[in-house]
Amino acid sequence: MAPSPDPVWRLGPGLDDFAALVPDDENDFDRLEPLDGSPMAAAWEPLAVHWSTAGGLPVPDYTSLEAPVFTQRALDALGDLVGGAAEALALDVAGGPPARLLNVTRLSDALDEDASEIKRFPDGRFMRAVTPVFDPARLEGHTIFKLRQSPRGEVFVTGSVAERLREAGLEGVDLRPAWPA
Repeated sequence: MAPSPDPVWRLGPGLDDFAALVPDDENDFDRLEPLDGSPMAAAWEPLAVHWSTAGGLPVPDYTSLEAPVFTQRALDALGDLVGGAAEALALDVAGGPPARLLNVTRLSDALDEDASEIKRFPDGRFMRAVTPVFDPARLEGHTIFKLRQSPRGEVFVTGSVAERLREAGLEGVDLRPAWPA
């Protein structure tokens, strides 16, 4: 009997219940466009950001700024699970705990496009996997990744990362089951 596949989760922030992380200069959002899986640490300059705690919302351990953002507490909890699959880019944070932008550099070819429900642009290009189906053999060794078909798209994590995030009791993490459905 074959072992059951490691589940895959969509990683997202619980935005409504927590403070947001906002660039000091809204034009800095342009600096986030190249987050397509390519390593950027060597040329990265810290982005000036601040926690917007309007309404008394608490600062989370995880949020998103066009890419995952983790506080140091969250990065410490994940530890070895993201090494080699992502790089933590410095942010110059005001008004709350330090945080780092996580540039996910692992682009996976584990998506089985024929078995998945895919949303495509009118010209046929890949938009997103609505209901993804993964090849378990090609998922082996994955912890955190993006789809090769959508390098600027959503971030996925496997069961080991989801479990570690839950065990650490990190706030702001929204894990949605992606596969198996």
